[in-house]
Amino acid sequence: MLSDKSRPVIEATLPLVGSRIGAITPNFYSRLFAAHPELLDGLFSRSNQRSGDQQQALAGSIATFATHLVNHPGTLPETVLSRIAHRHASLGITEPQYQVVYEHLFAAIAEDLAEVITPEIAEAWTEVYWLMADALIKLEKGLYAAQANSKMWTPWKVAAKTAAGAGSLTFTLEPADDTPVTPALPASTSASRSSFRTASARSGSTPFPGTPAPAGPSPPSSTTAARSPRSCTAR
Repeated sequence: MLSDKSRPVIEATLPLVGSRIGAITPNFYSRLFAAHPELLDGLFSRSNQRSGDQQQALAGSIATFATHLVNHPGTLPETVLSRIAHRHASLGITEPQYQVVYEHLFAAIAEDLAEVITPEIAEAWTEVYWLMADALIKLEKGLYAAQANSKMWTPWKVAAKTAAGAGSLTFTLEPADDTPVTPALPASTSASRSSFRTASARSGSTPFPGTPAPAGPSPPSSTTAARSPRSCTAR
């Protein structure tokens, strides 16, 4: 839980950090992707980056977590943490990536709050970050341990593709090998990343999910990697 030393610092600075976090997070993501461009390959949504949804999600989760620590000492926002952990597990987030995020997030915070930040403020917010990160890591380890296999991504193939309204297609996926499949649970989160051979795109298959294409099975060369069995609708 938040230490007695850090609590008054967080209470005093939460309004300032909360008001600036919307400006801090774009700087953070810019730093992160400049250092690790590979994270844009299936881990972070490019569309959510363009729209700002990713930044708002991060800002909201940090502010919510810090506010909860201040207002409800000795407890954690379990519902918020569970939702984030399930999303992270669907993407295959690993423990070392929290250190990467910390380095670039706090560099962005130090830059934005350069005129007011002190070692005490930096230490207190570092404590908040790692309290949240450690709680998520624990939850995510439990989710990974419950999987039917130990692979982050497994190959699936498109078994069917049907129209689902204007500009929408529903893709039904099935395993492409004999890797054990973890049954999906109600309200669980899944993720997929797709690749299509150039020849397939030229022959009329859909090169990207959401692009209008004729209904019907995808060619054998269309493949995807997934974290959970699921039919998904692309728009």
